[in-house]
Amino acid sequence: MVNHGDRIAALEQTVDGLLPIMDTVPELRTSLGQRLDDLDRRVLQAEVDIENISRDSEGDRQTAATEGLLRGGGNQVGGAANPTSATQKLKIPEPKPYSGARNAKEVENFIFDVEQYFDVVGGLEEAKKMNAHQTFDDGTDDDSDDADQTEPVGAFNAIVGSISEALAETSAGILVAFESKQVEGALNGDGWRNARATFYGDKTGGETMQGACGYGNLFHQGYGLETAALSTALFHNGATCGACFEIMCVNTPQCNAGVKITITATNFCPPDYSKTADVWCNPPQEHFDLSEPMFLRIAKYKAGVVPVVYRRVKCQKKGGIRFEIKGNSYWILVLVYNVGGVGDVANVKIKGSKTGWITMSRKWGQNWQTSAQLVGQSLSFQVQTSDNRWVQSDNVVPHNWQFGQNFEAKNNFNP
Repeated sequence: MVNHGDRIAALEQTVDGLLPIMDTVPELRTSLGQRLDDLDRRVLQAEVDIENISRDSEGDRQTAATEGLLRGGGNQVGGAANPTSATQKLKIPEPKPYSGARNAKEVENFIFDVEQYFDVVGGLEEAKKMNAHQTFDDGTDDDSDDADQTEPVGAFNAIVGSISEALAETSAGILVAFESKQVEGALNGDGWRNARATFYGDKTGGETMQGACGYGNLFHQGYGLETAALSTALFHNGATCGACFEIMCVNTPQCNAGVKITITATNFCPPDYSKTADVWCNPPQEHFDLSEPMFLRIAKYKAGVVPVVYRRVKCQKKGGIRFEIKGNSYWILVLVYNVGGVGDVANVKIKGSKTGWITMSRKWGQNWQTSAQLVGQSLSFQVQTSDNRWVQSDNVVPHNWQFGQNFEAKNNFNP
């Protein structure tokens, strides 16, 4: 029987979570526009600076050529080839002007072209310096020429630093803008939602073990590294533990395009209210903190954080539902795991061989508790998932069970 009261409460909670986002959209749009305008101004100034530097570099090359002729430098000096004459004949193509597009990839390409240009210019200038020192060294130690030659490089570093700073300031706004719009194209019709993803731990998954869902060794329990910690908006105080999600990286060159992964929610990504930036797990953000191997399947390591789309999917688990029993003779705590179907457990009942069905309460994550004294009795369980389906597992636990043991039922939720 459908519990309409619970569904209405859930819808009201969802609406309450959306209202703050709607209130902040105009402010975010204005802030993002201002940051992009500032980026435009900085790129325009960078183009002017590059033109000035190029003009100065050309003047330096002409001056060096004139000085070489006055000193009687031809193509050969003392029998050795003169690299200055070669550099004077080389025409270096300047980087293409920035198109003005408000696109992070366009800016990255522009910066790369500028870097390549100055790498070449810097190398030629260094050849001229070495030739001048070797051929015309008068024995004095004068670093003024060195300072002149490094001036273009310093100016270039300042340009790139300015653009990089603008990109860093703008990136947060771009990500927020991405999250505040609807899922694009046919994805929306397939149930996808916008979110973000990061990763924690290392490639072995050591830091992903244990966690707020109450699971232990994820390898032993069948979850492996295909797991994630959920932000507050998705975790729902542990009610989502065990649920499965399909995730795909989108809208960034850092994605491994088209690759989808399926993970199980096994941990909580806590909010950090002391920060004003990189607040990935703070409400109302929908965020997945993946194990490193899973993140690397959908995105490049250097990305760090990427926009994703996600949707709930059925969990494909091997074997039956498993129950791990902890506690003492006056208090029993049961971890329910390896749950198929929708995966997230909503209710658990326990029955001893000498009792009726007893409703357990959620302690934390997927740990369920009762104060009933059931030591020495065989145990049966009824498990309900969030889609209101029940599975009953009779006599899963023999009468001589001990605390710390785990037991597998013969049945599970069929996907």
